[in-house]
Amino acid sequence: MKAEILHLDPKVTEDFINGEASSNGPTHSTGTRLLLNDLLIAYRDSDGQVYAVRKGMNAEAEAMLENLGFIEK
Repeated sequence: MKAEILHLDPKVTEDFINGEASSNGPTHSTGTRLLLNDLLIAYRDSDGQVYAVRKGMNAEAEAMLENLGFIEK
């Protein structure tokens, strides 16, 4: 399997850090979640702390955050 480097849109990433929703190409911010190609890659909690999601852990991470009440699907 060949590794692929994907581009995060800098404006959308900045919007995510600032808690704003935006989208450009495969990068999407809900304000609290940062997604790339519809996969969760980072989460920002109500205190502003940012948590990265490790490769291959997207479904499990989203389920954990949903169970803790941090995100809604």
